[in-house]
Amino acid sequence: LLERRGTVVVRQLALHMDSERVFMALAALIAGVEEEDFASVLVGTMNVMLLTCPEFYSLRATLRQVGDLPSGPRAQLFSALYRSWAHAPSALLGLCLLAGCYQ
Repeated sequence: LLERRGTVVVRQLALHMDSERVFMALAALIAGVEEEDFASVLVGTMNVMLLTCPEFYSLRATLRQVGDLPSGPRAQLFSALYRSWAHAPSALLGLCLLAGCYQ
């Protein structure tokens, strides 16, 4: 269900709500998931959406401005996504490269 309809649901939510709020809420939910396989698949799906879907352009633009800022709302967004994206190392690498957080 996640692979077939999950993307559509999240993209529709992003059209009607702020995409940053959608991803922050999903990241908080993923952080509490104990089943690693499910969390990894979910993060992988969300990562593909983040990097490719036009609905998340503003979120990508916000993440590109994170850089090495130690605090602020952009850094909090990156930090929340980082904790969840840690379930899938390749997705985490993509997030870090997108945000310019190379260290």
